[in-house]
Amino acid sequence: FVAFIIFAPAQSLLQAATLSDPAVDAYNVRVGTETFAAMYKFSTNTALVETAQAITNMGSDTIKLYLASDTSGQEGVTLPGNGSISSLITLARDESSYRKVFDMPFRHFVVWAYPFANSDEWWGSGYNATQGAKDYAEMYNVTRYFLTNYNNSGKTFYLGHWEGDGYLKVNNWTTNPSAATIQGMIGWLNNRQQAVDDAKRATTYTNVSVFNYAEANRVHDAMNNGSNNNQRVINCVVPYVTNLDYLSYSSYDSQNLSTSDLY
Repeated sequence: FVAFIIFAPAQSLLQAATLSDPAVDAYNVRVGTETFAAMYKFSTNTALVETAQAITNMGSDTIKLYLASDTSGQEGVTLPGNGSISSLITLARDESSYRKVFDMPFRHFVVWAYPFANSDEWWGSGYNATQGAKDYAEMYNVTRYFLTNYNNSGKTFYLGHWEGDGYLKVNNWTTNPSAATIQGMIGWLNNRQQAVDDAKRATTYTNVSVFNYAEANRVHDAMNNGSNNNQRVINCVVPYVTNLDYLSYSSYDSQNLSTSDLY
């Protein structure tokens, strides 16, 4: 199970098409779960499809899943060997398991989206424009696909990543990350945000949306540690991402806190 909370200003919430009971749809707090690296399954469907069906059967309209090249390990989906699935858009559009899940009556898709052209953390030693352009193209194209293919569907797609502080290369959470890593992550997230924003400006759509999100998970470090060990995503990356749509908090470090500490 992955604990996560998505935050956004109230004005960002969209009026979506009714996908279930109107009284249920009136709530703006959602409970969902994720499907990553399933250890077993009971049907001939891929793990992705089987787990997604189970989540809908529980009555949830929210799913968190993986969209990137390691589909076999993360979602039990084997890609064809002919190279026909080689980007985010071809995976979302042309791979049958992904297409089936995106067509299911989920309202919210929280997605770890990693372009095929680069490794997940290619920016860890510093950002560069060449790899950034490849990331941009895939994020832009998949955003336009979601907006056009699911136009007027009431669906919202949140494109983000795994726990951001895990990428900062901090040795056992005892030091600050390097300046190059911090600046690389800032550049990476700004580039992803720009791709989503540009795609939305270039596309005509209604009652569907795509957002970019960043995820922080070592929030207490930033709040409580000394200056030699308090540089984390929440305070050294997120404030420098222009127009960031959403923030996800993988909130393990807030579990079992008192009410006053949680606030």
